[in-house]
Amino acid sequence: YTITATAPHHLAAVSPEFVLPSSRADLRDNAEIIQFVSGLELEYDTAAAAATTTDAPPHHLVLAYGINDCEGAVVRVDYSLVANEWLKPVQATQEVVDLMQPLNRQTMVEALQKSHSNN
Repeated sequence: YTITATAPHHLAAVSPEFVLPSSRADLRDNAEIIQFVSGLELEYDTAAAAATTTDAPPHHLVLAYGINDCEGAVVRVDYSLVANEWLKPVQATQEVVDLMQPLNRQTMVEALQKSHSNN
């Protein structure tokens, strides 16, 4: 989700729920039962940023996450995918519960696989 930059802050956009494909090669089309995203970083293409006078958008969204409460992993997602396809605007009168939808796991796995192949 994103929030507005100025006070009073409110919800600006949300993405659907998602699962990350398993990091294990033998489970690539599945996901672990427990996944907890615990870190997020915007990664910029420094060469592109240096070549322009405007603020370049992030290149990737880097997610650090826990797997089954036993191990950790990191995944890089194409930022344009997040900004242009996943995040949907929220009207000022809407609440999160108004925006909840069933998880479409296959769509999210395909999008993340597409993002992996673009890295």
